[in-house]
Amino acid sequence: MRYKPDQGRLARMAVFWLVFLLVFYGCMALRYQLDAWTPDGMRAKLFALPVVGDVSWNVAVSLLVIPGLTAGLLIRYLNKAKIADFLIETEGELRKVAWPSFDETRRASIIVIICVIILMTYLAGSDFLLGRLFNRIWAFGA
Repeated sequence: MRYKPDQGRLARMAVFWLVFLLVFYGCMALRYQLDAWTPDGMRAKLFALPVVGDVSWNVAVSLLVIPGLTAGLLIRYLNKAKIADFLIETEGELRKVAWPSFDETRRASIIVIICVIILMTYLAGSDFLLGRLFNRIWAFGA
């Protein structure tokens, strides 16, 4: 049975998709590793899908079975009372945050860019001048 399906829906959905996409990305890498490790006999076609094409054991395991099991386990895990309560509280706290407007964000970004340019100019000038100074000292001592 699902635990509080209407509460914390956005937080649980975000966690589900982030973890699922991370696992799916790993499964894509696993597929190519399995292609390199398996002998030719294991690469035989099992069945064909309209969009995917021929499906071998490597593709079936890495792109169908593991993501399917991951999705099922994630749904069960995210509907546990303790986890669901935590995500419900997290979403409630995020709703209380005073998010900056676009103009405030733009102004703050411009200030940061200007400060970075000033600091970059200072550090590059210091590096240049100290480099020349130490080269002259080195040349004078040699």
